[in-house]
Amino acid sequence: MDHVYRAALALLATVLLLPGPANALTLFDQQENGSFEDWNATCTMPDAWTVEIGDVVCSAFATEGASAAQLRAKPNLVGSHLSVLAQTIPQGNDATDLPIVPGIFYELRFDAAGIYNGKGNGNATLTWVGFLGNTLRVDTVVVPESTGYAHFEQQFQAPIDPLIPDAATSVLLRFLVDGQSSDDKVNLWVDDVHFGPSGPVGIPALPA
Repeated sequence: MDHVYRAALALLATVLLLPGPANALTLFDQQENGSFEDWNATCTMPDAWTVEIGDVVCSAFATEGASAAQLRAKPNLVGSHLSVLAQTIPQGNDATDLPIVPGIFYELRFDAAGIYNGKGNGNATLTWVGFLGNTLRVDTVVVPESTGYAHFEQQFQAPIDPLIPDAATSVLLRFLVDGQSSDDKVNLWVDDVHFGPSGPVGIPALPA
């Protein structure tokens, strides 16, 4: 397994060190089904994601005027106190899955609409997990109350595991909506999720 990890690390480092614009976007996606096009038969679980708690349904935010195909592309996290939608990256289902490389910069981008009616809040979190399952760091992107979709993007540097510094790590991406009590119904719509290495930002480029 060590040679596989080192080969993946070398490939990723080569890609990231290519010269490019100063603020390059995500070079490639490591999450799966970030557009939420694929669901189970009952439309309550998007493929490659897990509903950890609460209710998730496929629907579009009404004001977006989405087509029928897009109506199934936006999970609506309906919080009866709490709903959480999660995905572990990499999932480990495919031999081509690239690990999270310590020290490399990654970018999370997504669109979201939070309808809380002053009774709750929503956010996205990245829980960076070490080789032995230890939590290395938790980063949070707050999704404020809104009347329509807003775009969010933020860059993070993958932490180094102090127990095994050169080991591959993973990240648990969660979208969460939380009501102030079990009687409050609050909503978070999410779409177009992208997570992956963000390229030359913060990483020295090759000499010209």
